[in-house]
Amino acid sequence: MSLMSLFVSPEDLPCRLDLFLHQKFPLYSRTYFQQLIELNLVKINGLIAKKREVPNIGDLIELTLQEKPLPDLAPEAMDLDILYEDEAFLAINKPRGLVVHPAPGHPSNTLVNGLLHRYKALQGLDPLRPGIIHRLDKDTSGVLLIAKTTPMLEKLSLAFKERKIHKEYLAICLGNPGIKRVQNHLGRDPHHRQKMAITATGKESLSLVETLLYKQGYSLVKIILHTGRTHQIRVHMQSLGCPVLGDPLYGQARANQSLGIHKQLLHAHLLRFTHPLYGKEVEIQAKPPLDMIEAKKRLF
Repeated sequence: MSLMSLFVSPEDLPCRLDLFLHQKFPLYSRTYFQQLIELNLVKINGLIAKKREVPNIGDLIELTLQEKPLPDLAPEAMDLDILYEDEAFLAINKPRGLVVHPAPGHPSNTLVNGLLHRYKALQGLDPLRPGIIHRLDKDTSGVLLIAKTTPMLEKLSLAFKERKIHKEYLAICLGNPGIKRVQNHLGRDPHHRQKMAITATGKESLSLVETLLYKQGYSLVKIILHTGRTHQIRVHMQSLGCPVLGDPLYGQARANQSLGIHKQLLHAHLLRFTHPLYGKEVEIQAKPPLDMIEAKKRLF
């Protein structure tokens, strides 16, 4: 068993305790957390938690995780496209289709498995997501940072949370969004559990969209993310009537099929931030996948 503690932050959506814990520890089911609560193994601000309790911002949650089968975090040999590396962290160009860390349905063959093969010291970090500072969707390629030490994991995670890391994405989409500031709230789509949607009670989200190229109904766009919500760019582009080409959830199936594009043309192109150790500016860029480069040539 292992003891865990966490605070409820302003960015966390109000929800029942079992769902909240499942969102924080997705490798464990809601039923598992309901069992922990029934066994009095979860406390809120030092008091035994109730099953239907909804934690508040600032609450301290303490829980005892019981032993249960976890995904295999065994090291696996994997080719990694390393863009930058020093003693504190590294950056890779994550290929489309690669899951970042083990989760239900993807117990192995993830980026974490590949990292553990190359960097043995990561095994001493978070047992579920060693070194992982932020995520990219499985079908999104591009720059991903990985911390090599716990202090660096904390510093860079805080930099993301405080929006001190500049994030630029490239996408090829339908239509022409022009220059737009998209600011709203995103939450789980109540009608489709795999999708996110613009809601009144979700988390604040902000994207700056700029068309770089436009021709005959298609655009190459740059998106600067000021927040990093799940599926944020994909939902925002859909809300503008300019869905990302190849997007299986938020895209336009007819356009994807007519163009023969079956993979999401969304790429995390650039990260820029101040190095936590040296105080110098670091800018890391990742080349888009070959099919996205070819689509750009074909369409523009």
